[in-house]
Amino acid sequence: MADPGSPDAGLSHAGRPFIDALQFANTGSGAWSREANLQAWEAYLGEEFGTDRVSPYAAPARADDLTRLPPTYVDVGDLESWRERDLGEEVEYYFAVKKQADVALSRSGLNWLILRPSLLLDGPGTGTVSLGPAELHGEIARDDVAATLAELLHEPRIGRQILELDTGPTPIEEAVRANVPS
Repeated sequence: MADPGSPDAGLSHAGRPFIDALQFANTGSGAWSREANLQAWEAYLGEEFGTDRVSPYAAPARADDLTRLPPTYVDVGDLESWRERDLGEEVEYYFAVKKQADVALSRSGLNWLILRPSLLLDGPGTGTVSLGPAELHGEIARDDVAATLAELLHEPRIGRQILELDTGPTPIEEAVRANVPS
């Protein structure tokens, strides 16, 4: 969102878990627990934490009017790579809510891109990937995810797509070009 007269933002990302400070379910998992999420929101919102006075600038899910959002939405990082695992009711709830958000975004007038990387690994990247609308979920270095994201953000012809990313044989620049609509 932007106020009239303010600079236009080129990118907006309202990703998990910072869409809203409300906690309807324990959606924390792994390295980012529900407690960590609540602590982060409390530190960010200060006295507004836990009240209905939270600004939509701080929690985009509370906005009534989304017409002034930046023209591009990129969602990087998704738990789809965890779908094959039994993670419990709370994580399944998160998947359902995330799917609803993805559907709403895909039906919006925004120019969006959702990048779904496989299980993230620390360590050096290879500079080669598999990128497309449907890829097997394996593992991928964070370096390769970052390099792919940078390449995608500099390719204005890519938008309104969900792309999955895994380790693969194709150089990143070439993999991105292969996903430009004809």
